[in-house]
Amino acid sequence: MLDPFTAGIAPTPHLPTVWGGMMDVGFESGAATVVMLADGTTSMYTSVGGGVLGGGEHPEVRTLTERYLAELERRAALLAPEHTSALPVAGVTVLRALTYRGRVAASATYEELNSGDHLLSDAYFAGHQVISALRSL
Repeated sequence: MLDPFTAGIAPTPHLPTVWGGMMDVGFESGAATVVMLADGTTSMYTSVGGGVLGGGEHPEVRTLTERYLAELERRAALLAPEHTSALPVAGVTVLRALTYRGRVAASATYEELNSGDHLLSDAYFAGHQVISALRSL
C-alpha cells in the first residue's frame, strides 16, 4: 500500500486522520472503484477494464474529492479495521478510509445508503458526486 508520507501527504487540521479514501460500488456486471487522496489525486477503475485517471487535475473533481475525504474524516470512528480488498457484490457499496493508523471500512446496501438515514449516507452521496464528475470528463 502507498505510504502517505512517501507520497508527500501529511496530517492537516482539516484532515488529521484520513489521508485518502476509496469507494467500491458493486454492480451485476462487476464493480467500480474510486480512489481519492488528500493531495487531490482522483481516479476511477472498473473491474471490467477502463476507468478515468487524473481526475484531480480538474478543479471540480478536486473539490468533490476534498468533500468525500472530509465526510470520511467526520465518520472515521464508524469504520472498522479492514484487511481485505474484496470487491462488493451487486447492490453493496464499501466506503474505505486510508488513515495514518491503517485502512478502515464499512459496507452497506444501496437502499440503506440512499435512504439518507444511514450514518454513512453523506459520505456515500459525496462519493457519488465524485463519480458523476469523473464520468462527465
